[in-house]
Amino acid sequence: MTRTRRPLWFIASMLLSLLSLSLSLSAQAAPASYEQAQIYACRAASSFMIYRGEGLQPEHAQQVQTDLQQLQDATQPLLAQGDAALNSALKNLVAQLQEGMQYGPEEEDMPWAFPSNLSKNLRSFLKASMDAEQRQGLSSGVSPKIQYLMTQYIYSAYFGLFEISRESPDIYLGQTEVQLIPQIEAAVGSDTAGTDAKTRTRWKFLKTALADMDSSVSSNSTRSKRPFAPLVVDRHGRSLTGLLLQQPGT
Repeated sequence: MTRTRRPLWFIASMLLSLLSLSLSLSAQAAPASYEQAQIYACRAASSFMIYRGEGLQPEHAQQVQTDLQQLQDATQPLLAQGDAALNSALKNLVAQLQEGMQYGPEEEDMPWAFPSNLSKNLRSFLKASMDAEQRQGLSSGVSPKIQYLMTQYIYSAYFGLFEISRESPDIYLGQTEVQLIPQIEAAVGSDTAGTDAKTRTRWKFLKTALADMDSSVSSNSTRSKRPFAPLVVDRHGRSLTGLLLQQPGT
């Protein structure tokens, strides 16, 4: 039997295709980062609050599980250095969110202290992540600040005033819309920020809602007295932080 020899152009074409596929898979499997871990932690907490606040709908329950999986996938590689504080904080946050998914639909089905404990466990995880990041000489971009501010907004919509880390006013954990919006505006919204037009447009829309939040009062009300829009803020905010993660330096 005579074998058919492949022409050189065919072999070269196949090699180029394989190389392209390899590069594509490498881009999709971007290495985990502390920045991603902080974003996914805020997303998981926010999606739980939406699940709870919107009446335990199945699609919101699925989003909680998706966010929890992304949080764990992003954090596990970061634990290779044996970071006990980060590992403990991750376990506490995941366990509380999973516990919260078991509560019934009535207000009395959930312990009154649960929202406060959730915000505490979230801040503990974020702080452990930031501490580990700092020890390695790394720093996150603006995306965790956006996601954290969105979490404050969503918490305010469903549970009331979000408790920040007031003992840490120099980092985003101890800051509200008053401090965070100008920082985000400078990094994302200004003409000199280095972001593309789509990203700036997304931020402009989100900024309007976040600036309407009033962290100086404990009531579930905005500055304009218009209703909160947690679902819209969550959708647009996720899109914005997703865009920023694709733009190095932001």
